Amino acid sequence: HPQSEACLAWNDPIVGIEWPLPTGVQPNMNAKDAAGLNWDKAPKF
Repeated sequence: HPQSEACLAWNDPIVGIEWPLPTGVQPNMNAKDAAGLNWDKAPKF
C-alpha cells in the first residue's frame, strides 16, 4: 500500500548508525530512499 510506506533517513542522527563510507562519499540510492524521514518525523507503528 504505497500511501502507507515510510522510509527512515539513512543518516538519521538519533539512530546513529556509523556507515562504513569513505569521508565525503554519499551512498547511491533511489529517490524514495533519499527522501527518508528523520526518526523524530517518521511514523511509528
